[in-house]
Amino acid sequence: MKIDFELLEKMVDAGASGAVVLAYLKDQYGRDEKRRAADRMRKTLENNRKPSENLGIPGNSTRFRKVSAKDPAVMDAATWEQIVETYKKVGRWSRDAGPDPESPACRCPRELLEKHGIKPAEAVQ
Repeated sequence: MKIDFELLEKMVDAGASGAVVLAYLKDQYGRDEKRRAADRMRKTLENNRKPSENLGIPGNSTRFRKVSAKDPAVMDAATWEQIVETYKKVGRWSRDAGPDPESPACRCPRELLEKHGIKPAEAVQ
């Protein structure tokens, strides 16, 4: 809030009471509050116009996409490596990677499982 101190000084010099000065300040604050509220509304509307990619909303953004064995384009060798390493350390298979290595339907590359000392189940015929 910008206060015009020269105007306040003139008001006091002219004999304005404290109530008049206070009313002036309240009015100025009210105007500034309305302006701030309008700015918040404008910014909200601008943000709503942005594509979801820029807002970072999970599910709408590629950077929040879950790794899934159903999406072969996402499951590269580095992703599988990370999944297998976690399985080796923790003993739990990521549900986003499909069936675990004990299942014959496991989609993880056999070479990678064998590299980490995990015996894959026999493939489904």
